[in-house]
Amino acid sequence: MLVPLFADVLIKLTGVGGTSDFAVYLQRYQNHEFEQAVINISLGVVITAITLSIILTMLFPPQKDDEKLKAAEDASEDV
Repeated sequence: MLVPLFADVLIKLTGVGGTSDFAVYLQRYQNHEFEQAVINISLGVVITAITLSIILTMLFPPQKDDEKLKAAEDASEDV
């Protein structure tokens, strides 16, 4: 949601007739030439990160600390 605002501000700061590759990219983005591609790439990155996180958590589960386990057992015995 901030990318269009960011692009608009940068175009205003650098000028509409910017010749750098980044300025051309921003102008093409403002003209909606590849908006769907940017959305698809962003979603792909998010889905990959979530999937990788789940797989790594399943492969390497968090280690349980023995001291925390004993403290929890002692607390449950006091009740």
